[in-house]
Amino acid sequence: MPPSGGGYMGGNTAGRDPRPVPAQLGWIGEAWGMLSSDFGGWLTLMVPFIAAYIGIIIISALSGGLLSIVSLAMAPVLASTCGALLLKARTGQNTEFGAVFQGAMSMLVPGIVFSIISSIAVSCGMMLCFVPGIFMVTALYMGLFQIGDGDTDFMKPLTRGIEVAKADIGGYLLFTFVCIILSSFVLPIPVVLMAYMLAYRANYE
Repeated sequence: MPPSGGGYMGGNTAGRDPRPVPAQLGWIGEAWGMLSSDFGGWLTLMVPFIAAYIGIIIISALSGGLLSIVSLAMAPVLASTCGALLLKARTGQNTEFGAVFQGAMSMLVPGIVFSIISSIAVSCGMMLCFVPGIFMVTALYMGLFQIGDGDTDFMKPLTRGIEVAKADIGGYLLFTFVCIILSSFVLPIPVVLMAYMLAYRANYE
């Protein structure tokens, strides 16, 4: 099923301000429970995301960071994958593999512009004693899911994500730090992505 209205759910939460809730490490365990209940279905949707994630690492490593700008083109794939996961979580409906890439084309401009802005923000945060960078990672994931959900704005998904993280700074720093550790290994990436999906739904729905 191809996306409509810019997002797989026709913009279910597009443009909606979050209602911030405290971070919960339990989202990681809940994500594992969801994944294990339909491992094949969830993992199939995440193949483009995982491929893009690994691609970003490889491009950055081989180019010494000089050609990492190429990795920005992968951002729409990441956002489209987020939209497909939301659709399955809300309706149980699986998105066809090819539709994830079709969705990426509809999110091309907002995805790339958002990626540029958020990458600069995360990089600056990492240079400012690491902790602000972790803070911005939370905002980045919240923004990716909102773009995947149909928001075509360039800045608001990120500023709304910052609003979420500010509501429970300590909690989201801990949650994101654990997720970053898990993301250092390829296999836990699906669990991390689904944990952020649960965080997104808790704050926006």
